[in-house]
Amino acid sequence: MTRAAALALLLAGCASLAHAHDSWFVRGDGGSLALVTGTRYPRADLVLPPESVEARACEGNACWAELHEFDVSLDPQIVDVYFREAQPPQSVRERWKALRAQGIDWHERYRKFMRVQLAPGAAPGPAGLDLEIVPRGDTSPATGSKARFALFAQGRPVNDQPVELVSERNPLGLWSRTDANGEVEWTLPFSGEWLVRTIVIEPDGDTAWRSRFATLVFDAR
Repeated sequence: MTRAAALALLLAGCASLAHAHDSWFVRGDGGSLALVTGTRYPRADLVLPPESVEARACEGNACWAELHEFDVSLDPQIVDVYFREAQPPQSVRERWKALRAQGIDWHERYRKFMRVQLAPGAAPGPAGLDLEIVPRGDTSPATGSKARFALFAQGRPVNDQPVELVSERNPLGLWSRTDANGEVEWTLPFSGEWLVRTIVIEPDGDTAWRSRFATLVFDAR
């Protein structure tokens, strides 16, 4: 498959996923890692082709990846669902309302950044990506303990950003918001694999949008 064909396949798959279509790492047998996309973790609807990956690396007990930038247009009704998944600020909602009043549709270019913690121990710091979620403290927290994370954009903390924690065992997520240091924390109610996710949506010119997706997969014992 050519790179162009693979990217076209990815775009077609994302368009069929209806809204936020997060991407994340999935761990397989023998230590293998795959990148997948789905409408709601942990359900994966599409395995991403290698040609969709802009960069990928591992350091110590963590791996991360970023995808090529893609463009998408959404039906206005889907944007409402998208907002429920992204929790954008009021300024974004008001701007979109004004654009809709002018008959302008949703056009967006987006990028995705994924990370996975593979084993307990001190996690590597931020890799300098445009958006990334990095564990703080114990990278293998226990049930009933606090799990803390930081959100960075090119190494700088991102404050006042909604972030959601989702378990493989329960589709209902727990929302919180980053503090002045870009950090957020939750007390984990049970063990298993978890996903931390966020979407930053910003204006892109006069009528379009730019978004960045970030996810982190980790285990709790």
